[in-house]
Amino acid sequence: MARVVVMPKMGEAMEEGQVTSWLFKEGDKVEKNQPLFELMTDKTTMEFPCPEDGTLLKILVECDEDYPCGTPIAIIGEPGEDISGLV
Repeated sequence: MARVVVMPKMGEAMEEGQVTSWLFKEGDKVEKNQPLFELMTDKTTMEFPCPEDGTLLKILVECDEDYPCGTPIAIIGEPGEDISGLV
């Protein structure tokens, strides 16, 4: 089953963040805890770990744009899986 990855909240004061770069492209296989993207907050830039094994089916946000915490940013699932209800 496909899973939506959301903009993480890395601290109580964090309200928004930026994906500065994706470390994979759509269609790539990803593994749990492998760095998925670089995240910039108001205090630091860090690599964010992939939450599960699967395939990066869809990237939903642009790099270097601010997005509120909780915003859907990507979808991970199985190749060919219908994600129309998640986009």
